[in-house]
Amino acid sequence: MTRESKQEKVRSLVRENLLPLSTCVCVLAAIIVGIIIRASSTHRWTDRQLMYLEFPGELFLRALKCLTIPLIVSSLVSALGSLDAKISGKIGKRALIYYAATTAIAISLGIFLVLTLHPGSGKVEQVATGDAPTLSRKITTPDTVLDLIR
Repeated sequence: MTRESKQEKVRSLVRENLLPLSTCVCVLAAIIVGIIIRASSTHRWTDRQLMYLEFPGELFLRALKCLTIPLIVSSLVSALGSLDAKISGKIGKRALIYYAATTAIAISLGIFLVLTLHPGSGKVEQVATGDAPTLSRKITTPDTVLDLIR
């Protein structure tokens, strides 16, 4: 194999897998930037600064959540549309049974965990006045703008 053919093979491989490669490079870059920021920081970050830093990631995850179900449903409809009617019926039955079974398992597990762990039953300290506990946080203009974008 000549050198030119090897280079062309590598180029075609990179072109075909550009999205996964760029995703991995960006994740590594984010890890490196995070390490540099943390190492160069001389003070402890406030909750507000961390909230601002987490905001782009939160938007990204919400966008992924919005895309997941439509992509799955459209791919299922496309796949079932290209199959024979008899095969589609069998696959549809299996999909419904699978969906019902996993939903039943998830509901059972959720009820079991709620009954055993009792989430949210921890003690909350009350203020000296005896009023109901309240959480106070100073709302700033950037907080309001970020809430509008979310």
